[in-house]
Amino acid sequence: MVLFSITGQIVETVIYRSGFFLVEQTCNLTYWLGSFIYMRYHPKITEIELLRIEMKELKREIKEIKNEYKNEYKNENKNENENKNENKNENKK
Repeated sequence: MVLFSITGQIVETVIYRSGFFLVEQTCNLTYWLGSFIYMRYHPKITEIELLRIEMKELKREIKEIKNEYKNEYKNENKNENENKNENKNENKK
């Protein structure tokens, strides 16, 4: 009796569960491989398009930095001019 239950458990494990595991893993591998091949040959965005997008973003960032620098430079010049004017006014007095 015990021999039958051990044999039944081995058969269930080897044939039944291993079979389902093998089928499941085969399906997962097939899906992954199909997705990989499809995206490799039919990507949504090409590498060149990605580089163009990055280049546009970098150009925009450069323009923003230049504008910030210009604004800071203008503000510094205004402050210097104001200080010069104040000094001139003080010297006149």
